[in-house]
Amino acid sequence: MIKKNNFFSCDIFGKTTSLGKIPDYDQIEIINPNSYIFRKANLLYFTDKTSADLDTFSEIEILQKSFDKFCYKDQILSIFTTKEITNYKIVTP
Repeated sequence: MIKKNNFFSCDIFGKTTSLGKIPDYDQIEIINPNSYIFRKANLLYFTDKTSADLDTFSEIEILQKSFDKFCYKDQILSIFTTKEITNYKIVTP
């Protein structure tokens, strides 16, 4: 199966808008139409499509070497491992 990784938005009337392409990922959390956090190979990255360089990703440094899942809501990044949950306060640029 070919993955194109196209990123779309759909309004309540069914109109779709292309928001560009996103990189390959293992897990992704969409923050808003312009920014998202994604995991690839147990590393977390943040990107903001409104920045000058659209292909720039910022790595989010966390203490855990490996983790099962993550969740981002209300500027809190939760990292789920097999033994614990760690929360980080994230301030996006």
